[in-house]
Amino acid sequence: NDVDGLQVLLPDGHDWVQVPADPSAFFINVGDLLQALTNGRLVSIRHRVMASTSKPRLSTIYFAAPPLHAHIAALPETVTPASPRRYRPFTWAEYKKAMYELRLSHNRLDLFQEPNGDVAEDATN
Repeated sequence: NDVDGLQVLLPDGHDWVQVPADPSAFFINVGDLLQALTNGRLVSIRHRVMASTSKPRLSTIYFAAPPLHAHIAALPETVTPASPRRYRPFTWAEYKKAMYELRLSHNRLDLFQEPNGDVAEDATN
């Protein structure tokens, strides 16, 4: 509805940047599971929404989640010699446990990162 408010955190982990409102577009924030499923090709980005004091802002959210026993692993076609597996397989229950323990203070996917999985470089691509 042409009201600013969405901000994304830059890869430096300190600076927030305003995303210009665009009434002709949808903004879709990818979550951690899609980042894990795509082996880091899609990046989960930390974001926040600031309330406007001058005009109401329309925002809709939708969360989807698999069953607790579901195994999360990179799709086979996303793992190649040039792009080795970045995250070890985990269950949704393991992820949720990390999510509740760490809250928003930590990148939860770091806990599932493979020893040689360098994800930081993807945040700028």
